[in-house]
Amino acid sequence: MTGLVTRIREQLGNFKKAERRIADYLISNPDAVLKLSIVQIAEQTNSSSAGIVHFCQKIGFDGFKSVKSALTYELLRTSQTSLDDGSYSDINPSDSTQELIDKVLGNHICAIEETGKLLDIAAFEAAVELLDRAHRIDLFGFGASGLVAQDMQQKLVSIGKYSLAYTDIHLQFTAASSLSADDVAVFISYSGKTRGIISCMRFLKERGIKTIAITKSGPSRVVSLADIVLAVCSPEAAVRSGAMSSRIIQLAVVDMLFMAIMGRHYEQVKESLHRSADSVKELQYL
Repeated sequence: MTGLVTRIREQLGNFKKAERRIADYLISNPDAVLKLSIVQIAEQTNSSSAGIVHFCQKIGFDGFKSVKSALTYELLRTSQTSLDDGSYSDINPSDSTQELIDKVLGNHICAIEETGKLLDIAAFEAAVELLDRAHRIDLFGFGASGLVAQDMQQKLVSIGKYSLAYTDIHLQFTAASSLSADDVAVFISYSGKTRGIISCMRFLKERGIKTIAITKSGPSRVVSLADIVLAVCSPEAAVRSGAMSSRIIQLAVVDMLFMAIMGRHYEQVKESLHRSADSVKELQYL
């Protein structure tokens, strides 16, 4: 399991006070955690051994030893500087143009790298299989996530997959009502808390339609409703970041899915892409 620190950061808002102390200590002192016993960490966080075990289970591990093993593996793969809070930087009014450019690019790079550690390969392969077999693929999202849904539709259509994207709640429910057991619905919601998305997912779950969610890691209503979850990570530093890195990593996951499906039918898809490119040549100015 990789991306342990990232997983914990993503769930900070879901922890109780004692759990938050443990989480903050682990994020800030990963090297120390490897050297200390569970009793010593309990003393450092003003908690108990049982509380630490419960925390480990809450983030998806059997116990403290499993967390230590995952943390050891992560530290071997990732330099300590990438675990610091400075990895993600918000834009300040006093930033120069170059600083602004560096921060935006740096945040995008960090988000992509962290998502690469976090992405569940088994879930990704299951999603590719489901999308590849689907008769029709409907894509749902609002705001920036709606743009990602439209991008995914464009890619799927270019390789001959019957796909439609919906960014309006009324159209989403209308479309969802016509899906069959041979179809797949993809929901894109970084927060995992969007009311319209949750309502539509619940409606499809009651009808037995398979769903895939591209969403933030950690527990959420979207995660609990989806058949397959592709968890992404973008701890943007503040609200004014405007869903920048989260949009970029959602687009990256869409690209991964697209390439994986295309790779299964390369010769056939190659011809389809050539025809698609030729069909729009007349629309281009010479």
